[in-house]
Amino acid sequence: MNESAAKRKCELELRTLYTPVNSALQDGRYLKPGGYEEFREDKKKFRKAYLGDGKGYLVSDAIVLCSSTVISTNLVHQEAL
Repeated sequence: MNESAAKRKCELELRTLYTPVNSALQDGRYLKPGGYEEFREDKKKFRKAYLGDGKGYLVSDAIVLCSSTVISTNLVHQEAL
């Protein structure tokens, strides 16, 4: 699999795994007391689910790092609301 195809596959997998985190962000679940710890646990689960599948995508660490940044940015935007 070339890098471009691997990246597309990674992004699709990440979007699927991100859905529950995004729902929690939209529902404000992370904004309540203890929400940050819940967010950190969900983020760990997200990363483990993605990296633990054993598919060995070429760009997995870079995309997970980017995705973590997106998740964190979404959390900040939710807090601003």
